[in-house]
Amino acid sequence: MKLKKYLDKKPKVKIIQSPISKIGLRLVFFFTVIILLTTGATDADISDSEVATGNIFTATTLDFNQNQTSNNQPMTQLLNTSGLIPGGFDVRSFRIKKEGKMDFHYRMKGIKTAGDDGFCQTLTIFLVQDWEIKFQGILSNLLLDDLINESGTDDWIILVKLDSSNQALVLKECQFDIKISTWKADPSETNGFYDEEILNNRVSSGSWAN
Repeated sequence: MKLKKYLDKKPKVKIIQSPISKIGLRLVFFFTVIILLTTGATDADISDSEVATGNIFTATTLDFNQNQTSNNQPMTQLLNTSGLIPGGFDVRSFRIKKEGKMDFHYRMKGIKTAGDDGFCQTLTIFLVQDWEIKFQGILSNLLLDDLINESGTDDWIILVKLDSSNQALVLKECQFDIKISTWKADPSETNGFYDEEILNNRVSSGSWAN
């Protein structure tokens, strides 16, 4: 009888889930969502990163200008000759100057842009470097390749001359460009490290009697 009363009076045990455990789970979930949103990862992503050391990348440039030899100022027009008569000539000079870090070959090419075909083809053009004639001929044949000097500066003299006294050449005009383009392996390449400059020229004839 006493035992029964004791059992009836024994406190009952009730299991209560701790509020701290609920808060902890919520915090873990909250921070997981934040990480996914900020990194853009999904449950299927596997993220990894590698660091490469000891690599050296060197950039170089290729650039040149054509300048006046008298003051080293940039120029776009070379010859501007008027009243040329048989036996007459005109002389100008220009400088090809390396502005970048890379050495290069370059090609000079004559291109007629306007004027009388007969007069243009009658003009004799000379290109001189270090007092040596590197080219002598007519405009349509002007094609010359060279390598920039170790100093990075090449000085050139151009001379244009009229030898013919044909009356058909009186009061005529010839406009032409000298295109200077760089190349490394092939003169025809126009991609990669490449630069191009243009020198404009204008020559007109005067009048004379036979």
